[in-house]
Amino acid sequence: MEAGLLGKLGFDLEVAIANLVNFLVIFLLFRIFFFKPLQKTIDARRQKIEQGLQNAIVAEQALKDAQSQAHDVLLEAKKQAEVLLEDARTHAVKMREQAVLEGGTERARLVAQASQQIDQERKRMEEDVERDMSRLVASLSEKVVSGEHK
Repeated sequence: MEAGLLGKLGFDLEVAIANLVNFLVIFLLFRIFFFKPLQKTIDARRQKIEQGLQNAIVAEQALKDAQSQAHDVLLEAKKQAEVLLEDARTHAVKMREQAVLEGGTERARLVAQASQQIDQERKRMEEDVERDMSRLVASLSEKVVSGEHK
């Protein structure tokens, strides 16, 4: 009685089975020729993205290390400059004291000479610091750039 009732509603078992078989065939074809290649493409892109993220992390760490090294080098250069300046000042003070003792034109000559030496020492230190900074920046830039391309 149920088959008759379903038949009256327009349900045909043979058509339903044929539709099911057609659906399974189409599903398998899609799975083989569409979904698997699509999944491979998605996986390849995912790997490229993950590799890019890992490279970015490595480059970021290299940049942080380079900045830290630059900071350390700058601090060391400043300390050396301060020591040299302090030595130059001490030397100038001693020369001034000696000039005061000797007096007259000799004193003026020594003061001028000490001032000139201090100026020369300051200029030399500024040039050294600038040259060291230029080398450091170039070196660090080269390290960061070569680290990003690996």
